[in-house]
Amino acid sequence: MTTILHLISAAKSDLHDIWHYTVKAWGEAQAENYVALLQSACHQLVKSPLLGKPMPDLGEDVRVYRCQHHYIFYIEEQENIIFIAFIRGCSTNCVRD
Repeated sequence: MTTILHLISAAKSDLHDIWHYTVKAWGEAQAENYVALLQSACHQLVKSPLLGKPMPDLGEDVRVYRCQHHYIFYIEEQENIIFIAFIRGCSTNCVRD
């Protein structure tokens, strides 16, 4: 079966905000490259969902994966990977590598 990638509206909004922030700070080319890197990480997680660290404090099925300066939060649900948030550098209480 094929695993399907889904982004909830909050995750889509996060990517939008990341793109705009990066454009202002480093330019459009860097924004395109960085968002493409995050999207590539999402596709990698679809292929290998266990790469992320389990986050039982956030929910039974919640996992997190670090990609550069952001943490990607997602849920594996049957044949779907649901991306719920892209958060820049969590506090030490959030994720420990």
